[in-house]
Amino acid sequence: MFTDELAGFLLIWVGLLGAAYVAGLNDHLAIDILLQRLQPEKQFRLQLFIFAVVFIFAIFVLIVGGSWLVYTRFYLNATSASLQINLGYVYLVLPISGVLTAYYTVDNAIKLIHTHNQTTEK
Repeated sequence: MFTDELAGFLLIWVGLLGAAYVAGLNDHLAIDILLQRLQPEKQFRLQLFIFAVVFIFAIFVLIVGGSWLVYTRFYLNATSASLQINLGYVYLVLPISGVLTAYYTVDNAIKLIHTHNQTTEK
């Protein structure tokens, strides 16, 4: 039935856009045992490293890889089985969420640097 396929496609969209939203809040699931045990300066460096890794992932996997996937689905005119919509529309959420995640990651890194500079100046 088309409802199963639609539910799957909507789950993909909600999941990826939700991940970008949570990245914007800097409230994603994390194992921070190491981060809690580090000195403040090392915590700052580790958080910047994590932001850099997330940014690189968003750029190369979500934006570049997702854009390639969208392009090839439109070029090949691949359609879904039940809904008969082009799969490029389904995969379009990958570059969209990648742009949002990259933006929020840079924004969170700038906020972290700003607060770190304020605390070290005192």
